[in-house]
Amino acid sequence: MRIAFLIATLGLVVRVCADEAQDLSESDLKEARRLYVSKCSRCHKFYEPSAYTDADWHDWMEKMRKKSKLKPHQYDLVLHYTEKLRGKSAENTR
Repeated sequence: MRIAFLIATLGLVVRVCADEAQDLSESDLKEARRLYVSKCSRCHKFYEPSAYTDADWHDWMEKMRKKSKLKPHQYDLVLHYTEKLRGKSAENTR
């Protein structure tokens, strides 16, 4: 029961963060790309974000968030950037 609550809470946090990151400036998008390239490619190849379901992608993003030690604002930027790569707006990830 606690695990289900935790999963639901994490899903809500991801949605809120994605909504807040929807309108990023050009400099924020550049920073998001820099973070994505530097943090993600440090340990593995780039994966095709659109090849994953929303749930799977967000699960992986949460796992990698912890491993890459992204700060909350950095995570928001990278999440927004990968949603753009997936061809989705933040609203479509719900």
